[in-house]
Amino acid sequence: MRYTSAEVIALTLAIAGLGTGLDVNRALQARHDTCPETKTVTETQTITERNTVTVTTVGACTTATTPTTTTTTSKSTPTPTGCPVPPACDNLGFDWAYYNNSAHNGDKTYSNFHPDTYKRVKPLYVGTTRYVGGLYGEKGGKDPAGRIYGSTKALKLDYFALNHHAYFYACEAGTYSINIPYANDAVFVWTGAKAYKGWTDDNADAKARYNQPDHIAGRASFKVNVPADTYVPIRFVYGQAQYGGGFYFTVTTPSGQVICEDSIGSLVADLSEAMMPETLDVNLALSTTQLQLQFFPITSKFYTYEPFHIHFIRTATEMMNPYTTNPKHIPESDLYADIPLYGRYSPRSDDFRVDVQHINSSSEDSIQYWAAVIGLCTESNMIFPADEGRDVFALGSVIVKSSHRHQHEKIDYSYADANEVQAIAIAKSVLDGIEVPDIYFSGKINGRAVLIQERIPGVCLNVALPYLSEVQKNSFKLQAREILRQLHAIKAPSSRETRDHIVPDPNILTSGRLNPREAHILFSANIDQDMSFMHNDFTPSNCIVHDDKIVGLIDWEMAGYLGWETAGEIHRKIRSPRREQYVHANLDEGELEDMMWWNDLYDVLP
Repeated sequence: MRYTSAEVIALTLAIAGLGTGLDVNRALQARHDTCPETKTVTETQTITERNTVTVTTVGACTTATTPTTTTTTSKSTPTPTGCPVPPACDNLGFDWAYYNNSAHNGDKTYSNFHPDTYKRVKPLYVGTTRYVGGLYGEKGGKDPAGRIYGSTKALKLDYFALNHHAYFYACEAGTYSINIPYANDAVFVWTGAKAYKGWTDDNADAKARYNQPDHIAGRASFKVNVPADTYVPIRFVYGQAQYGGGFYFTVTTPSGQVICEDSIGSLVADLSEAMMPETLDVNLALSTTQLQLQFFPITSKFYTYEPFHIHFIRTATEMMNPYTTNPKHIPESDLYADIPLYGRYSPRSDDFRVDVQHINSSSEDSIQYWAAVIGLCTESNMIFPADEGRDVFALGSVIVKSSHRHQHEKIDYSYADANEVQAIAIAKSVLDGIEVPDIYFSGKINGRAVLIQERIPGVCLNVALPYLSEVQKNSFKLQAREILRQLHAIKAPSSRETRDHIVPDPNILTSGRLNPREAHILFSANIDQDMSFMHNDFTPSNCIVHDDKIVGLIDWEMAGYLGWETAGEIHRKIRSPRREQYVHANLDEGELEDMMWWNDLYDVLP
């Protein structure tokens, strides 16, 4: 099966992370076969793991009392067609897993509870359920026990956690609403690719947490745009502390139908990322009579996680101007349609603008001013949630990098920010006609490193990419190489004999800021004959484009003095997708070449 150019781009962004982690959540969706309206139907569905796996599929769309089951071993892919409405169909629901939870709730955000700690913990009980939400524990009871989701044994109803995992299948395109109107003590929700792999406390899409001192239940909501005929991974983890509790959880379709809720006063859960399969047993119910969304569980063994290949959403390349920044002109199928602030910017008269008297000032008044600016950065203007604790916000005419929404700053970005400030100053001295952002503030706010800089108008190249022709893509590559040559013309000071960033970080190998593989390339055989100034993160997401020209270059925190070949090696091995990642993706040579169109950026003479 041949993928469209846009689908190849989506696949590339999803697996390789080309650009940002947001690309994964926009691109990774599974597909399904149709379920025709016949009295007895055999459905065969295949999911390809890193090696060939045995997949069991239940063809549940039948009027017979016993569905036909087919087991197959294959590397083939299903052919998606229309969305069926058969006379009847099963819905197998969620997998769930039960764990002990020692985290006491003693503050306003249940900060002791960390869902991602259960990734490597064996659950005490697992099962499958078709309903969600409910209340647990007996008032005044000491460690009450009871049945959860029809469990075959009584489980303790204080100090426990439930981990849920499923796919939901959407026949109806549009915005699905996930709502947690009540949480006692906590519910964390993830959707998209990170719900299957890479989920952490910090990158949850929604968090509802009980305020213990004030006795206020947690609540949260989240919206996700889903094209028709796609699967979306979903995970939610419930944490229960002292005195009993519970939660309610609903999913509502774009047309307003509630299709996931507390139907009989109980709860749901799933196996963690650490418990994925040697052999994947996937039970798929293909449709329901009226419901527009279904949940399909994945049951699997413990401690053998290997990522499996899911088929990807086809992204329609509807005719549009690649450089438009008007949300009204962006099709619903766009990878970033639900994040209009990401990757597209045109100045507006009502944009937030910094007070010039505070630019690069660290006076007491200025620190208070910048702290107030940080206070304006909320979930509504966050364009990149960072797993490691520093999010990126688009606030009118400025970009803000701050970790203020996280309980702890996991990485000290002081050296990274100092490096970016110095690198931008160097770049401004040589780049003609290419904007680099002005720095408005770099320093500590409430003990945390904050960087505030200019937001350059235009569209990120990775955002424009699905709408570009081959001629346009090749032109951008030629322009990028010319920019690289201009930067390479700046030689390292005579005092710099070894490769390093502009502002060396003495803790770079232990701070967690640098990929260990990148550190090995950068600091191993640390001699280059052409030690020069290099951007060192020249990905499409860092190129701002407009009217077929690169007009800006952003994200200079990795810039340093190194040779052309070293920068190229980091680009190919760290920044770009690699062929070995797609060995089992059933892609032909043309599709692979489309994915890796930017990999050869340095494969020319400087």
